[in-house]
Amino acid sequence: MRRPSFLLAAPATVLLLSACGGSNGESLTLQSFDSVVDLKSAVTETGVTCDSDQISRGEGYKESLKCGDNVWLTVFDGPEDKQARIETYEKQQSTYVQGENWVVVAPQTTLDKVTG
Repeated sequence: MRRPSFLLAAPATVLLLSACGGSNGESLTLQSFDSVVDLKSAVTETGVTCDSDQISRGEGYKESLKCGDNVWLTVFDGPEDKQARIETYEKQQSTYVQGENWVVVAPQTTLDKVTG
């Protein structure tokens, strides 16, 4: 049985991200962030550009920030909300990386910067 490539790419991306340390030396995937601004700071340290400061809040997530046309940063209140959103990303065949309480959705070339 042939699996769609997005199902293979997402787990590999998460594994690669775990090798990349945050500012405190801890893997990004093991970190949680209090706000999307904190997540943005960690992601931009990897070389991803995000000039937006327009934070949105809504049902199913704590905060979200759109960086350009194809990059979204989202912080969640709980694991159920995060998992529900991930299921949507997978149905849409989006590429993403995830951490304790957050997800970054972006083209693979951008995620490669994050996963370094």
